[in-house]
Amino acid sequence: MNAGDSVESLLVLRKLTRAITDVVRVQMTEYLKVLTPLLRPKAVLGDYVQGGPKEPNRRADKAFGDLQALYEKVAVARPYSLARELAAPLSFATPGLEITPLDYVHVVQSGSDSRRIKVRRPLTWVLTYSDFPPNRLKELLDAKARSIEELQRFVLNYLVMHIATTSDPALMRVFEALHFPLTSTKVS
Repeated sequence: MNAGDSVESLLVLRKLTRAITDVVRVQMTEYLKVLTPLLRPKAVLGDYVQGGPKEPNRRADKAFGDLQALYEKVAVARPYSLARELAAPLSFATPGLEITPLDYVHVVQSGSDSRRIKVRRPLTWVLTYSDFPPNRLKELLDAKARSIEELQRFVLNYLVMHIATTSDPALMRVFEALHFPLTSTKVS
């Protein structure tokens, strides 16, 4: 913090950041409504997804192969410890898209004491399918008696989102043009 910064000026800047974030979030939510059909699991994986009309998709075989490879790496690793095999057709609810603010924990040291503080990154969100927010995954992983089926649904939905967004360069350019660049990150 600069010597010229005061608590009052930081609070003013925080209010301004929140107002801007609220406006951008509403705008981005509207864009995502239009882009949702392009990111649906059925649009990406074609007939590897159960239900709905047949959708010819030349890239579905590659996308399903990529999904299987990623799933095999992630599923058996800690903290998931899921079965390695995926059996087609996969079942997905008809998902919408949602954005969740990105929060992280910052540890502040003061002498021998430390304190964990939750920090929200302004104008940074996590793009997920509806009903699969990151905080729910964390709760699921922390639960002593967790549902393996629900955990597998989370993992599959996150992997499909990764494949849907990274396998189409034109779609990535659309998100860049909207000033909503997408990246995939492994969070431990």
